[in-house]
Amino acid sequence: MDLAVEISGVTFKNPVIAASGYPTYHPKLMKKCVEAGVGGVTMKTTSVVEQNWNKQTLAPLFYDKWGGETGTISCQYGFIQPDKAAEYLKEMKPITKKEDVVLIASIEAAASDLKGWGNLAKKCEDAGADMIENMLCCPIGFEEDTGVAAARLEGNLTNITRAVKEAVSIPVITKIGFEHDHFIRQTAPAIEKGGADAIHAHGFTTATTVINVETAEPVESGTYCSWSRGMTRGSSLHAAGAIYKLVQIPVISSGGIYTWRDAVERIMGGATATAIHTAIFHKGYKVIPPIIDGLKSFMERKSYDTIDDMLGIALPHMMNFGEFMGYLTRRLVDPSKGQYVAPKKDVVVRVNAEKCNGCEICVDCLWGAVSMVDGKAVINLEDCERCGRCWSLCPTDAIVAKIPKTGAGFENGVFT
Repeated sequence: MDLAVEISGVTFKNPVIAASGYPTYHPKLMKKCVEAGVGGVTMKTTSVVEQNWNKQTLAPLFYDKWGGETGTISCQYGFIQPDKAAEYLKEMKPITKKEDVVLIASIEAAASDLKGWGNLAKKCEDAGADMIENMLCCPIGFEEDTGVAAARLEGNLTNITRAVKEAVSIPVITKIGFEHDHFIRQTAPAIEKGGADAIHAHGFTTATTVINVETAEPVESGTYCSWSRGMTRGSSLHAAGAIYKLVQIPVISSGGIYTWRDAVERIMGGATATAIHTAIFHKGYKVIPPIIDGLKSFMERKSYDTIDDMLGIALPHMMNFGEFMGYLTRRLVDPSKGQYVAPKKDVVVRVNAEKCNGCEICVDCLWGAVSMVDGKAVINLEDCERCGRCWSLCPTDAIVAKIPKTGAGFENGVFT
């Protein structure tokens, strides 16, 4: 069983990358990522735009204590000065080489400054970077033609990618944020046209506001750069799958990855590698080993020998409207009348006592249909409305819901 993945001749010992951001701002922090076992580490972005060098203090705002776990707004303007970035890369190179970790430099310049992009990429290559990542996804920028603003013009993506490719001999990744399908259909081919070796895409949500009800004022101004697991997990997975279908180069995906299950989901959705930022920022470097260990255990349990065995296998089922209609059809009580909702009398719900662990999550039934008997859940079908809440919440898949007439239902965590 092998966790290794390859992108343009560069081998990652596993598909987990520490994404560019505050957790990779300094060699001291990057070393923690390496010690935690990542396959790659991307240094916080270095920029030739001087206005972006001012490191913000009190930068991150996590929404946890305002009622939004894992939500965050981050104002990390503090990109690294090029000379300092070169120092950091030189310090990290022997460490990453020893631990077989890929060292990635994230770079930024104005879209109009193609020479600046090329020179900065070359500087990072000379300092020891194994790969270059063009940062074109930050929604906050002091220049109109930087970050996500520059990425909205596909010509910029092609020209920037090409300029960096011509300046260095190491592989080049271009990183963009996912906004909507039309955006991806324009940008992904434009990046490939520029010669990129991979596309890194992540989902983000902008203009999100959270109110501190004690003061009746927003926690922040409600402008840009909000993201979290809940906000971005689905959109980032969708972006990975959409890009995978559009281009012939590998996809790296970030946004909402907190657990090994999230990483597996992203790989099955078309991502060769996964990148993590907010989870590290939110929970600390301790989140990394369980993701890698969990990925390994999952592969062993499911008899996947390599990451490639899982890569993209969920894609045939994503955005498959024919399959979705089949899903609905199997739930029809009377296909001739087009009835999509089964009367509750036609649905049987039961508990597999051997699987029930007595957690009592299902007992909070809205209809009061679930009780505990001898430490096991029991469902009263007279009171049960067959809403499916208990099935979807059960952590051990102990609850089974079936429509005997059609054979459809939910069992062992899947729709049958």
